[in-house]
This record gives sequence, C-alpha cells and structure tokens, in this order.
Amino acid sequence: MSDQTEKLLTLKKVAKILGKHPITIRRYIKNDKLKATLVKGRKRDEYRISEKALQELAQGLVMSYQKRAKIDNFKAQKTLEFKELLFQHQQALMRLGQLENERLMLTERAESLQKREEGKGGFSAQDAGVDKKEMVGVLEEGLELRQTTL
Repeated sequence: MSDQTEKLLTLKKVAKILGKHPITIRRYIKNDKLKATLVKGRKRDEYRISEKALQELAQGLVMSYQKRAKIDNFKAQKTLEFKELLFQHQQALMRLGQLENERLMLTERAESLQKREEGKGGFSAQDAGVDKKEMVGVLEEGLELRQTTL
C-alpha cells in the first residue's frame, strides 16, 4: 500500500483493539459514532474502518469515560456530604432529647423545692443537689437548641 492509502481494519479487528463485542462496533457504525466503509466480501458486504476513524472513536470514548468519572465523583462527594449532614442532624436530635430529659428532671426538682419552700413537704435544694442557676442555664440551653433544630 502507498502512504496515501490508509490502512483499513476489519470490524472484528476493531472490536478486538477496543475490547468490545463486534455487535457493539456495528452499533457504533449504525449510530454514526464510527465511520466505516462498506466493501464487497467473499460472501457478503463487510465493513472496513480506517485507523483515523478508529482513533477518533477512541478519543470520544476516553472523553466519555472521563466525563462519566467526573459525574460519578461528584455524586459520591454529594452523597458523602449528605450522609455527614444526616449524621449531624441525628446527633442534634439525640442531644435535644437529652436536654429535654434534663429539663423535665430539673422542672420536677424545682417543683419539689417550691413545695418545700411553701411548707408542703418534699425535700430541700441541698437534698436535690441542684443549684437554681444551673437549672436555669440548662433550661435555656435546651430551649435554644430546640428552637434552632425546629
């Protein structure tokens, strides 16, 4: 062959080079992703593909794979971010539940102390082991957290 005539490859050879099934190569030709020439064969017409057309297809496939990889990386990153946010949300809800329980306990202690001060029984602030300032601080923290999560 001369330098001006480009070498033509069989469909089977192109499939082997690309690691694809020959039917896939036919599909590329049918969908105009791969340029091919139809030539007379011994039994029937056969496709022949130029090396230039093969290189163009290979470049397109590489670009397609790179684009798909970028999309997959983006999806993985966003999924990870979502899972992190979900975890933080669950932790905030757990902390809110803990604060709510503390608020209930402190409210019961405060009511008990109030009854004691009114002379209706109960136990003293020392018995409860609670400082009124501490109780107010925990109640305020719980209310602030509840408002921010809702």
